[in-house]
Amino acid sequence: PPQLAKPEWAPDFGPPTFVPRWGATVTGARTFLIAYNINLLCTKELAHRIALNIREQGRGPDQPGRLKKVQGIGWYLEEENMAQVSTNLLDFETTSLHTVYEEICRDAQELNLPVVGSQLVGLIPKKAMLDAAEFYIKKEKLFLLEEEQKIRLVVNRLGLDSLSPFHPRERIIEYLVQAGEVDGGLVAKPLGAFVRAVGARSAAPGGGSVSAAAGALGAALGSMVGLMSYGKRQFEDLDPIMRKLIPPFHQAMEELVAMVDADSRAFSSYM
Repeated sequence: PPQLAKPEWAPDFGPPTFVPRWGATVTGARTFLIAYNINLLCTKELAHRIALNIREQGRGPDQPGRLKKVQGIGWYLEEENMAQVSTNLLDFETTSLHTVYEEICRDAQELNLPVVGSQLVGLIPKKAMLDAAEFYIKKEKLFLLEEEQKIRLVVNRLGLDSLSPFHPRERIIEYLVQAGEVDGGLVAKPLGAFVRAVGARSAAPGGGSVSAAAGALGAALGSMVGLMSYGKRQFEDLDPIMRKLIPPFHQAMEELVAMVDADSRAFSSYM
């Protein structure tokens, strides 16, 4: 085949020689694709105009668009009586979900077009949602710690429930995987069951898991004290300090909770 003569088609191993009796297999891989549509009250043509502005391909080689690793097209949803800029995010760590939304909102504002939410098609990695949450938290100077609240913020800011309810447990990949796991691990056990597992005739869970659990409880107490002080009128002069002190405690708590099971799994696999 003529492709084998091209440098970009060179095999990773072996000579670029095709042997007909062996056949050939080509395997491709990419990062997770996010199918994401932004709703506009306008015509298909205006939506497509915005799509041409933002998609990497743009209007052609001489007029590339602004956003790398983004495909886009404008179309009209007859059943919803609205247009959409329909996009594919080929690499959400190169161009994020919120960047696509904000850039389309900017173009729509310049054209005096209303944006009325957006729509995710299929599943989405949790990191893409949390990256968007951090963007809006920083932009609006918010103070949020809980993952559930961060996800809710993104659903609201992007209008992900504008066309149909958005249920994070059914749309975020990690939550679906977690729901499918039969054994929730040590941290899913009642405290009494965890203590009895430590005291059983088994090397795991052992000192590492217990240390992680104790550390998590210590960090949780630090977070608790901070949260009980934050937002109270008599301590409002300390709010800026609490905003800095509480997140490290909360992060340490979450990381140490994960280490309870990580230590036990590591030891069991070693043995």
